[in-house]
Amino acid sequence: ILVLLLLSSNIYGVVGMIVAVPTYSILKEISKFLVRLYEKHKEVQEVGEK
Repeated sequence: ILVLLLLSSNIYGVVGMIVAVPTYSILKEISKFLVRLYEKHKEVQEVGEK
């Protein structure tokens, strides 16, 4: 997160620092959800093949 803050402040200034952390958190949660969804889908396909 420190690197994220440094990069966003260099690119967008103070506003970038304020927006970067919530944006990162949202994207992280979405990616975790998509990974879980993919794993469930994969499990269902494996069970269906047996």
